[in-house]
Amino acid sequence: MKIENVKTAFKIADVQIIQGTTKLKFNYLKIIKDENGKELNKDILTKNYSRVYLIVVNGYIKK
Repeated sequence: MKIENVKTAFKIADVQIIQGTTKLKFNYLKIIKDENGKELNKDILTKNYSRVYLIVVNGYIKK
């Protein structure tokens, strides 16, 4: 499934694989916006809300 078909998710970070290791580097966005483009507070990532994380590669949802 393509991520463009999902209407209720928003991006929080880009993730890169560190070459030669199994570690990941998370590059969190400075401004987080919801699916409608409205800016969200940073505490959205630390408060006790339910979450589902999507792993997207080249526009396609992998997990």
